[in-house]
Amino acid sequence: MNGDFRQLHVHTQYFESLYQLLDSISPMYRDRFGGQLINRLNDLEKEN
Repeated sequence: MNGDFRQLHVHTQYFESLYQLLDSISPMYRDRFGGQLINRLNDLEKEN
C-alpha cells in the first residue's frame, strides 16, 4: 500500500460477494472448482 495513508478509500477495495473476492484473488478458481465438480459427478456416475 503506497501513498497517502490518510486516504484509505484510495487503497480499499470492497466486494459485494465472496465470488467477487475469489475472482479478484484467483480468477482460475471457477475452472478448478468446475473441473473438480465434474470429476466427482463422473465418479458417482461410475459407481451407479
